[in-house]
Amino acid sequence: SDARSKKFVFHLRAKCDTYQDEQRIFYDVVNVSPISFVAESNKLNKNIPILQQAQQNENGVMGNGNGNGNNDNLGSNMNNIMNDMNSM
Repeated sequence: SDARSKKFVFHLRAKCDTYQDEQRIFYDVVNVSPISFVAESNKLNKNIPILQQAQQNENGVMGNGNGNGNNDNLGSNMNNIMNDMNSM
């Protein structure tokens, strides 16, 4: 099958190594799959509210607006987003 002009999702693994005081980065392709635009857009749409909340927190807006500063789930939500994005 011809892969030209087609979109694929590449899962990569990067490893940093030092040899004679010079850092080298090696990349391995772990998996290649055709892109599913519907699945990828659903993952991104699911994460938009969490990313907006994180952006508001960076800009100094704390909590959920009721003054109690409830950000306990933000860290775990961001980790879930990063895991989802890594599994794309």
